[in-house]
Amino acid sequence: MAMDSGGETVSGASQTLTLASESLNLFSEGISLVLSRWTALQMAVENQWGGRDSLQKSIDLADSILSWFSQSKGQGFGFRIWVSICVAV
Repeated sequence: MAMDSGGETVSGASQTLTLASESLNLFSEGISLVLSRWTALQMAVENQWGGRDSLQKSIDLADSILSWFSQSKGQGFGFRIWVSICVAV
């Protein structure tokens, strides 16, 4: 297993990536920022298109995205895709 300077652990065979808690917090903040700039999502929350709990559903979406990236096998690949999407926005 190799350790890079950011505290991220990368294992060779399984291609998994374990983010340090600080990195995970920053990634979570990034997800929230990207979702906060998604106009359709913000309109849906403001107009309660998802019902009275639209805000909670948008928070759950952010949590689900973070969970998928932090618990999925092959996260390195998913993480790179997410970063490329964030950079494009």
